[in-house]
Amino acid sequence: MSLSELGRVVEVESGLRWRVLFPEVEHQVASLYLRDLAASDCSPATLRSYGFDLLRWFRFHYPRFTAWERADRLDVREFVEWLREAPNTQRLRRRADAPSPGSVNPITGKPVLPAKYASRTINHQLSVLSTSSPAAPTWDRC
Repeated sequence: MSLSELGRVVEVESGLRWRVLFPEVEHQVASLYLRDLAASDCSPATLRSYGFDLLRWFRFHYPRFTAWERADRLDVREFVEWLREAPNTQRLRRRADAPSPGSVNPITGKPVLPAKYASRTINHQLSVLSTSSPAAPTWDRC
């Protein structure tokens, strides 16, 4: 099983709409955090987005055999460095005849996204991690 196949964010019909499964069972800390966000009237799209950010954070720690709940700012720095270099798995599904990254889509006029994570994705990830989430790293440890 590849790292990108480990865990998932699922939509359920009752209760909390979006849940993070990691590795294959509901991640209780992530669900608690998403439930808090839902109680604060965050949109379902926000819950889904935050769920994927938490999943990415859990996946990062899994092969390193480090406990995500003991992460510190150095772990976050390594995570950001990894995100800057890692291929975005959503972009690996491109067709062979797809336009090259950086070129302009002739239909929409928007630039074709690069294969790596965009700066805005990394910034969003950091926003999720820096909140009062139970999955947030401990910033005061060096």
